[in-house]
Amino acid sequence: MTITDVAKLAGVSKTTVSRVLNRRGPLSEKTIKKVEDAMEELGYFPNEHARALSGVTSRVIGVVISAFNNPFHSELLQQISLAVRSNGYSILIASSAEIGAGMPGNGTLGAIEFLLSKQVDAIISMNYIDPEYWPGIREKCAKTPFITLLSEIAPDIPSVLSDDKQGGLLAAMHLRAKGCKKIVHVSGALSDYPYRYVDERSYTFLEECENYGISTHNYEYSGSLMDLESMQELISRIFSENMDMDGIFLSNDIFAAQCVAYAQSLGLRIPDDLRVLGYDGIYLGTLTSPPISTIRQDFSGLAESAVNIALAKIRGEETETRVLRPVKLIERKTT
Repeated sequence: MTITDVAKLAGVSKTTVSRVLNRRGPLSEKTIKKVEDAMEELGYFPNEHARALSGVTSRVIGVVISAFNNPFHSELLQQISLAVRSNGYSILIASSAEIGAGMPGNGTLGAIEFLLSKQVDAIISMNYIDPEYWPGIREKCAKTPFITLLSEIAPDIPSVLSDDKQGGLLAAMHLRAKGCKKIVHVSGALSDYPYRYVDERSYTFLEECENYGISTHNYEYSGSLMDLESMQELISRIFSENMDMDGIFLSNDIFAAQCVAYAQSLGLRIPDDLRVLGYDGIYLGTLTSPPISTIRQDFSGLAESAVNIALAKIRGEETETRVLRPVKLIERKTT
């Protein structure tokens, strides 16, 4: 199947078919539809690799994630895919845990190299990048637009973030309103990161609780979000060391779900004996019993903002360098 067959069925020239495929030159909506209908009827798919080699953009955006089995990434990836496809592009996903296993920078560098080898037009990275490795990444990306999602690395690199400061404030206000006096918080590995913005939700939450006169005890977790055994060990330790806690705010909904299950195994009533608040707003939180109260991140807005910046950069346009998306408190049955 070739573009000659497509041109014949659509009743246009091969040049017109090529222009439609590459979105070049003046094209009417009627012509575009005729060509796309002919392609669909014939089952024709353009050779993206050949187009990239010929100097035509691949119309593929690369996405770097930490792992495929992280439900947070799955939900965000779905929204990125929808945003990319609605603009006539495709996505190629690289997991730093697999492609870059054993490489410096937690494998992110290896994942980026993989995407660049596939001629992607831009890269969106969901991974935190240690500043030590950024110069090497900048050099490798050269003219390929690079956007960070949910973290920042440099003032001149576009980033799309959730308003985690707002999230920390909402969490503190909510648990205070519920009468909590002794709260445990599970954060990321705050001591591992040199910059506060990596976990603004935790810093803000702890400071706000202090302003309210609420007692807090923070536990840092540096393991994988899918290392359920390690998470369970930390939860067990928290309960053994804080039998008088009346509230717990966890840095993600996976932790919150495990916390609810463990509390119930001890005979505690949720939320009467303990109020549990998660973060992210992933679908998992609706499947627990009781369903989990959480601070929901704007998956759709985050994805659309990152993709729009990537597309603008591909076109050579100026873009915002920092986009902040709001979060929202979702009160369910655990608080």
